[in-house]
Amino acid sequence: MTTSTTGGSLTITDAGTGQPDVFVAGPGGVEIDGGAFNGVSVGDQVDVTYHQSAGQLVADTVSEQSPGADN
Repeated sequence: MTTSTTGGSLTITDAGTGQPDVFVAGPGGVEIDGGAFNGVSVGDQVDVTYHQSAGQLVADTVSEQSPGADN
């Protein structure tokens, strides 16, 4: 997966399908390895825990995958 961040959103593009998913931060924020969306860089491989609300994907947690992780 590849990632990019813009403002209050995180876009993850699945390497297999090429389809992007856009995640937003909820009102309580997002835990990203103890940080926020600005802790994620383009090209990082991440795991996202999320829920859907009002038609949006709301990120709850984002954590970097270990090098060599297969997802």
